[in-house]
Amino acid sequence: MTEHELLNILANVKLLRPLTYPALRRLAALGRILKVKKDFIIIGPEIGSINAYVVLEGSIAVVMPWGPVLAYLGPGELFGEMALIAGIERTAYCKAAIDSVVFEIPFNCFHADMLPNPVVRAAIEDLSFARHEVQQAIREGGAPPELTPPEEPAPVAEAPAEDDASPGEVSAGAVLPKPEAPKPPPVYATA
Repeated sequence: MTEHELLNILANVKLLRPLTYPALRRLAALGRILKVKKDFIIIGPEIGSINAYVVLEGSIAVVMPWGPVLAYLGPGELFGEMALIAGIERTAYCKAAIDSVVFEIPFNCFHADMLPNPVVRAAIEDLSFARHEVQQAIREGGAPPELTPPEEPAPVAEAPAEDDASPGEVSAGAVLPKPEAPKPPPVYATA
């Protein structure tokens, strides 16, 4: 996926639409795409990173530590925001319900580009509050929401080889270091 394609996808995410073009470019440049296999835990209590994520393809199951599924998140939906806003430990596991692709929003971009935007901040706070209410109701003995798990996509005749991943993409949730920024050419003093 090219940076231009990624920018188009991110610009169409409802929650990210109010961001300025420079903020979207920073997200695309500093974030990374993760290919996640079914049942792989992306984040949870004491698991994963301090970043937020947007589902690009597939479905992510949000699961309480003792088992009830809170939600299945599809393309364009954000997760991992609750702990970043409240500054607390994660309270639910987010794992791939089917093979999925997610975009990781770095902690710094979340706090420097997304939260200062009043429209984005209000939407994130509303989303976080609604999710917290569902969790709280379940903790107090309420029934979990009735959800239908997503269907597995039909198998493709030829699956691409693992080596065919585009630059900047990571398979199965593996963590790879970000490439270093290019160094400026040396400057030679003249007399």
